[in-house]
Amino acid sequence: QQVEPHFLFNALNTIASTIHNDPQRADALLMRLAALLRAATELSRRPFAPLADELQLLEGYAAIMQERFADRVQVAFEIDPAASEGRVPTLLLQPLLENAFRHGVERESALAHVRVQVRRTQQRLRVDVHCSAGVVPDAPQPGVGLANLRERLRTAYGDDAQLQLEPGAGGRGSVASIELPFVRA
Repeated sequence: QQVEPHFLFNALNTIASTIHNDPQRADALLMRLAALLRAATELSRRPFAPLADELQLLEGYAAIMQERFADRVQVAFEIDPAASEGRVPTLLLQPLLENAFRHGVERESALAHVRVQVRRTQQRLRVDVHCSAGVVPDAPQPGVGLANLRERLRTAYGDDAQLQLEPGAGGRGSVASIELPFVRA
């Protein structure tokens, strides 16, 4: 349920910078931010959500971050339609995308590519968040976000769910992966 204060301040600054030049865009960004904050506060009341709802929140988060980093990031979503019928822990995906921005995109000035892949195989659901920027240390120490996510997965699925963080292709960037049982929403 922890929303990073720096994300909130940066999102509000991004929205403020668009208010005078593009009021409609600022309004859309503000509505996406409100939806994300609403989902965070409802987490304790609704521990699971349809994957389709989670993806909609994730796209809203990505839109805010793309506005903030304008010409420094490209975000792509590759969603298996068979996976969309699933149910996942509320706000399962947002910390992965937030880490891609925080530990990758924010730290480099070159164009970064972020790709969110969601697919279903048999009775498993797999989510991968690829980021071309940044470097995963040899012995990564999980921060609060990933530690909380691991604990939530363990509580919900026991040993039947995994969270991994690995270097991207060629040692550049990162791939954060979650695999869990597919449960229909």
